[in-house]
Amino acid sequence: MSFANINISIYDFEKIQKFYDLGCDDYIKKPFFIFKLVQKVKKLCVIQKKFLKFNEYYKYDFINHVYIIKTKK
Repeated sequence: MSFANINISIYDFEKIQKFYDLGCDDYIKKPFFIFKLVQKVKKLCVIQKKFLKFNEYYKYDFINHVYIIKTKK
C-alpha cells in the first residue's frame, strides 16, 4: 500500500476526480484533527481493491504483488 501527499486546492475538483479515477480511496482537507487522520488510515489499511491503477498503462496487483505494464500499440 502506498500513500501520497498531494497538496491541491480544495476547490480543484477536476484534479480530485482524476485522483479518484487513478485509484484514490479518500482525501483529507487541511487543517484536520489527528483523530480523523488516524481513522482514515485505519480504514485504508484494509485493501478493498485488487488493483491500483496509475494510468492506462501501469497498475499494481495487490494480491500477487506485481506491477503490470500494458504496452502501447
